[in-house]
Amino acid sequence: TQSTGFPAIFANRCCLTTAMQAKQENHHETEQFSLAHRQEKELVVHEEIVKFVKWAEPNEAERKMRDDVLMRVRRLVNELWSETKVELYGSWETNLCTPTSDIDLVIFGVPKNRGLLGSMYQLAEKLYGTRTSDGYPNVISSSKVPIIKFQDRKSGCLVDVTFDCGTTIHTTVLVKNHFLEKYPLLKPLTITIKFFLKQRGLNDAWTGGISSYTLILMIVSYFQMHTRGKGQPYPNENLGSLLIGFFELYGKNFNYVAHSISLQNGGHYFPKERNGWLQKSNPALLSIEDPNMPDVDVGQATFNIQKAKEAFCSAFNILSENPLQSISKCFSNIINSGVALNHRYNVQLVYGKNNHSRPKNSKRKQKKGNSWNHSYIKNHSRNQSKSIPKFEGREQHTHVS
Repeated sequence: TQSTGFPAIFANRCCLTTAMQAKQENHHETEQFSLAHRQEKELVVHEEIVKFVKWAEPNEAERKMRDDVLMRVRRLVNELWSETKVELYGSWETNLCTPTSDIDLVIFGVPKNRGLLGSMYQLAEKLYGTRTSDGYPNVISSSKVPIIKFQDRKSGCLVDVTFDCGTTIHTTVLVKNHFLEKYPLLKPLTITIKFFLKQRGLNDAWTGGISSYTLILMIVSYFQMHTRGKGQPYPNENLGSLLIGFFELYGKNFNYVAHSISLQNGGHYFPKERNGWLQKSNPALLSIEDPNMPDVDVGQATFNIQKAKEAFCSAFNILSENPLQSISKCFSNIINSGVALNHRYNVQLVYGKNNHSRPKNSKRKQKKGNSWNHSYIKNHSRNQSKSIPKFEGREQHTHVS
């Protein structure tokens, strides 16, 4: 009995082993296919980012607009206070602007005789009286950094003016001379995500959104702690994988209640309670240590961070769950440049000739969400692609508890 039963048992075991091996091989093949499929999607997103960033670069008319706005505001300010200086800061100075970016100005040397509030209203009256501002400027004196916000009547551009705020220059220098030099992939990722937030009204710190400076700190922290290349070109990472990974981290995995972000010593998280930055009324506020002033939490004003988190999560789901053939369309829906196209066209009418003018049938293309994919981009994206290397793959992100 034993002699006849053993071969049968052995045969059954062999069959079971063979079946398990086949299952493992199939699973491995499925994983390989899934990885290759994901990398293909990331490469498509990478190409879309390259084209979009190229399209978003300021053209000649927009640079003329910036210089003209700066010149006219300087003239008005000097008519009020002859010893003052008006300086440009922010995204137009760091070259991280998009077609709809505000122009940020800071005034130094305003006389103290009227007080800050009196000086702000004095300038607001001047801007309104000379019809520089389209409507009466918005004077925001209750914020941590008092500011005047107005829309320039001539160009349609939004302008922010602050007074004697040295931190604006310090942050601009930090971004321009340090971060952008150290992290080559910071610029295209910042421009793309800034535009994403702008579309959703989540890019302005004065309304609880994520300011440009805060966003840059978020991206640098992401580079430091969750990528292989640390913001440098690296095999198996590209702009597509980095964008999707950013959306995943800040839309799904980052613990906003428990952690503050620090860029010191290569980047780390620390408990909010350590610096007294946990607000019981809104414990899920974004919290980021300012590299220039470590005792300052630059994220404390982002009271709409939950909406930003939901937007990041939605974008991640769209780009990761949809099939490869629809990824370009999905990206175009997420980064829809219709409003920017209209603004660019209006600026072109005032300051330009024919470069970057509205293409034929632009309304039809705008509905498709591919307004940057006209012939200008197709003729130039190949050269731009050389400066932003193409890689494949993406670093996996673990849950940050």
